[in-house]
Amino acid sequence: MVVIEHIKKIRLFEINKVLFQIPIGSKILEIGAGAGFQAKALSDNGFEVVGIDLKTSSYRNEQVYPVINYDGKFIPFPEDSFDVVFSSNVLEHIHNVEEFQKEIKRVLITLHGITIQSSPVGGEAGDAQFLWNFVGANNNAVVGQSLEGNTIPAGCGTLFELDYTGSLFFLESEMIGSNNAAIPFTYYSEVGCMDESYCNYNPHATEQPDGACFEVDECGICGGGGPTEGFDCDGNELSLYSGMIPEVYEIKSVYPNPFNPVSNLIYGIPENAHLEVMVFDIRGRKIESLYKGFQFAGYHEISWDASQQPSGVYLVKILSENFTDTRKIILMK
Repeated sequence: MVVIEHIKKIRLFEINKVLFQIPIGSKILEIGAGAGFQAKALSDNGFEVVGIDLKTSSYRNEQVYPVINYDGKFIPFPEDSFDVVFSSNVLEHIHNVEEFQKEIKRVLITLHGITIQSSPVGGEAGDAQFLWNFVGANNNAVVGQSLEGNTIPAGCGTLFELDYTGSLFFLESEMIGSNNAAIPFTYYSEVGCMDESYCNYNPHATEQPDGACFEVDECGICGGGGPTEGFDCDGNELSLYSGMIPEVYEIKSVYPNPFNPVSNLIYGIPENAHLEVMVFDIRGRKIESLYKGFQFAGYHEISWDASQQPSGVYLVKILSENFTDTRKIILMK
């Protein structure tokens, strides 16, 4: 997955920055080891490394090094077991760490430069029965509010787990502590895409690892892998005829016709194409756009619900770079 590979490059960059500071022969504990990528890199450099993380870490499926489960609160080793404790996190960007370590009643986080794929799940916030919401496509506000007045012990582990694409430019947060005081902080990512021509350009980046820059896919997602083969960007199955690909552009059928109030249009395209399916009234006025975007070669079906239109003659038109065709349909109520 492109995002995972990008994260690995960032993690390797971070390791190379701190290696010279770690005394030779040190025994290292990595907290929040995830898939164990950094723990493995440290081990490959001759260190004895133990990695620990929450069992619910979203990176466990990418495991490359043994990682021990822990509860996010108590380190499962005696004092003085390690020479160095290592973790990739943003605590160094928080000015008032003591205040931050208090219990949290509400969380407001704004992630700039990425596209959220799903609501936050799991983590300490999920365990505390917080209510999660998010808005926006590129400037995503994630709000956590306890349903039962619960609080989260800050600094105890993963606050939330989140799927996203692209790169994080910077993170703004305001947390309300147990004494109702705001605890704001901002984290700027200095590693990312430095090329303005790409969709995940990070104006704060000073280092750009290989593969850090992403392009927009056919579905308009920065860093996405495009639609699944055989489906459009909305997850609709494309081919209706056992995977057959037509030799030419064609409107296969419009049924029923006359209709009331729904009619279905089946059409075939011999190549991947951007197209639009539109409905016009008999005077040539555009009534509705039924589909506009990218589709794979094959047969496709689309429906028009004319419940809100008066009886009469309408025209269904398909328009692409290499093809245009129009069919007459009759709405009889």
